[in-house]
Amino acid sequence: MNRRFAFHAYQTVFPESRSSRIAGLRSISAILAVGAVGLAVPTWVCFRLGSDLTVVALVYLIKSCCCLCWTASLHRPYFP
Repeated sequence: MNRRFAFHAYQTVFPESRSSRIAGLRSISAILAVGAVGLAVPTWVCFRLGSDLTVVALVYLIKSCCCLCWTASLHRPYFP
């Protein structure tokens, strides 16, 4: 039982087919690109409006809290 679980976990992390590895890399690069844009746009807007670095930090904090609440609500189990 333990070996089967370990093998399945290994197959999940290191898939054998090249196309699934490429798809995994594409999804990771898409997540990183969206994250970079998500940091660049608020920074640019805040500095364009003449805000200070503390305002940018506050915007990052609000953005990260909103993202955290959103992802927590996605992974919450459904109890009727």
